[in-house]
Amino acid sequence: LATERASVRFAPATLSTDDIARAIEATGYEPRPLEGEDTEAREQAARDLHRRAMRRDLIIAAVLTIPVFVLAMGSHFVPGFHHALLAAAPQPAWDWAQALLTTAVIFGPGRRFFRPGWIAYQHLSPDMNSLVMTGTGAAWGYSMLVLLLPAMFPADARNLYFESAAVVLTVILMGKFLEELAKGRTSAAIRKLVGLQAKTARVLRDGVEQETAVARVQTGDIVV
Repeated sequence: LATERASVRFAPATLSTDDIARAIEATGYEPRPLEGEDTEAREQAARDLHRRAMRRDLIIAAVLTIPVFVLAMGSHFVPGFHHALLAAAPQPAWDWAQALLTTAVIFGPGRRFFRPGWIAYQHLSPDMNSLVMTGTGAAWGYSMLVLLLPAMFPADARNLYFESAAVVLTVILMGKFLEELAKGRTSAAIRKLVGLQAKTARVLRDGVEQETAVARVQTGDIVV
């Protein structure tokens, strides 16, 4: 949801807030009530926590992905790189190094795409998370099969695509993090604008002019 909020109308006699919360959780979202005076503070704390977690995941993904990319693509940029690797260790060792690093990316930082993507598939409404999960999961799964069961594939089809899965996940995670930063700046600017609005209003009630909080102004009040 773009606003991270939703308004729900329900009949208390037939449905409870717990039922609504469970339905929201089943779709992959985290329900948080908006009642209470500290709502804004709690929302800001949750956004900050989410942003820090995403930054941590991005750093972890980048640290794990760079070696995978270098191992897979280094020979395309540096002549003799592949021969240097083979002189240090046999090719299967480097293949398994890519597999382990990419697996850590998939089941570490990549979990934030796989869980909601799978839930979206279960509800027959695939989204971007589902697309990321399918693409990177296919690249990782195919590569693992080539490593574990090479006899299943023709000799010219035994290619590894670990770097594709790791790089795609890391780049998309970077985009998500930048989006969160932009949303945070926009939200801060909006909060500053909202903070400029009047906190109280003068209303006429029963012929008497009173000062009251804007939130307490009722339908039928005459604002003076």
